[in-house]
Amino acid sequence: MAQESDRDRRRSLVVCLWASPESIWERVRNQTHRPLLKEPDPLNRIRTLLGERTLFYRQADVLVNTGMRSIKEVTQQVLHQFHIARSGSPRSERPH
Repeated sequence: MAQESDRDRRRSLVVCLWASPESIWERVRNQTHRPLLKEPDPLNRIRTLLGERTLFYRQADVLVNTGMRSIKEVTQQVLHQFHIARSGSPRSERPH
């Protein structure tokens, strides 16, 4: 199973869309369907969750910072990284 996973990973590009806790809070603060954020200090909860997940997020091939970027800009960055990976060129520094 591990060999299959390694082989699949070599043929894929794992992209992590990243944002600061503050950017995430700005995006979700008016959404009432987020049970993990229904507590006295939701921004702190976001920070905690990101801290717990950072190790896993950093395993992605590419980290794309979505803070202060439009959907179009993020899409362009992801496509750019995909084309770099497909061409076999070394990827640029992370995060993007």
